[in-house]
Amino acid sequence: MARIGFYGGTFNPIHMGHVEVCRHAMKQLRLDSLHVIPTYIPPHKASPELAAGEDRLEMCRLALLGLRGAVADDYELAKGGVSYSVETMQHMRWLYPDDDFYLIMGTDNYLTFTAWREWRTLAKMCTLAVASREPDDKESLYRQARLLAREGVLTIFLDNRVRVVSSTEIRDKLRCGLPCHDLPDGVGEYIAAHGLYKGEKR
Repeated sequence: MARIGFYGGTFNPIHMGHVEVCRHAMKQLRLDSLHVIPTYIPPHKASPELAAGEDRLEMCRLALLGLRGAVADDYELAKGGVSYSVETMQHMRWLYPDDDFYLIMGTDNYLTFTAWREWRTLAKMCTLAVASREPDDKESLYRQARLLAREGVLTIFLDNRVRVVSSTEIRDKLRCGLPCHDLPDGVGEYIAAHGLYKGEKR
């Protein structure tokens, strides 16, 4: 029986905060594999300046080089439409019926989890693995964990080092031609080579 993690998001672009969460999740949860899944259309937030799916997938692939067992998964991009985690997990459960699933998310998604489509159905298929994103968010996270536990939702908190990184701020820097030190090796070069986040379209 394998232990499989799933980490979804726009990854617009993927940055070192994301990569550190992946690294900690793989170690702490003892994952055999981790699927990093860029969304096609995110259901809960508008995403202006959303780079093409093929670009975001390739940036994920570059960012995960050297992280053994982590793969950039194009399932939601290939599926198209609004990307709902419950549908993705149902597909993954069909592929891997006997394995243990861990759905990795940050503070903001965890605190709004009960607004997700069919969240109870989703929670029955996996354990939620939560990465803190702010130095002072522990109290709100623990409060949410107690509320969700009453619904039978299992939560594990990752012991990741909090690294506050904003994709919006990264895009702003890139648009202005400013240096950005929060991008993984290869991702910054890819962005520059393809004119991403500067109003240029491929």
